[in-house]
Amino acid sequence: MFSSIDRVTTEIRERYQHLQSLAQKYAFLEPEVILSMDELNLDQAPQDLNKEEFQLERVRLQAFVAATDPGCKKELIRSGSLGLLKYIIESRIEEGLPNIVIMLRIFLTFAISNAICERSFSIS
Repeated sequence: MFSSIDRVTTEIRERYQHLQSLAQKYAFLEPEVILSMDELNLDQAPQDLNKEEFQLERVRLQAFVAATDPGCKKELIRSGSLGLLKYIIESRIEEGLPNIVIMLRIFLTFAISNAICERSFSIS
């Protein structure tokens, strides 16, 4: 019985570490980071990301948020990555921010993919 508990504990730790590394890799997508005027470090970003285009889109998004409503930035930071994606789609600016939208969608599907895999194993 204790070996089963040890195995479950080990599995949980490994999954947590894997998700933690993904979160660090995609930390640049957090609204607090993307909407900040600070220099953005994209060294951890995926290799297929066009960093120059992403930076241009980031500036475009910052300008749009600043022009719409002063309190909007604080609300977006509180809402997280999903809230930012919803805002971009509801504002109909996704065509001007294709890299940001794609990266947000990829990042947000990791949790869903993990949950589906865990559910399929628990049903079997």
